[in-house]
Formats: sequence, structure tokens, C-alpha cells
Amino acid sequence: MKKITFYNLFFVFAVILFIGTKNIHSSILLIFASILELVDIIPKLIKVIKELRDYGE
Repeated sequence: MKKITFYNLFFVFAVILFIGTKNIHSSILLIFASILELVDIIPKLIKVIKELRDYGE
């Protein structure tokens, strides 16, 4: 089962808020939530890519 983190919950909250009320504040919150999610995901992707590259050799 996938572990639910604060980053995921914050992103879901921002998406729901943006769908409900489309204003500048919800847009900024969605941008920050997206950036925070990317900061969490990019190191994991780099690790997987390195492992796949090492596995292929």
C-alpha cells in the first residue's frame, strides 16, 4: 500500500480548492503544491533511473 504523505494531501487539497474557487489565491496555492510535489518526486525518479541504468550494464 502506498504511503500517503503531507505533500500528497496538500496537493489534493489545492486541486479541490482550485476546482471549487478559481481565484488568484487558489492558483498560487496550486502552483506551490505542484512545486512541492515535484521536489518530493524528482529525487525518487533520479534514483530509479540510475538503478535502471546500472541494471542494464
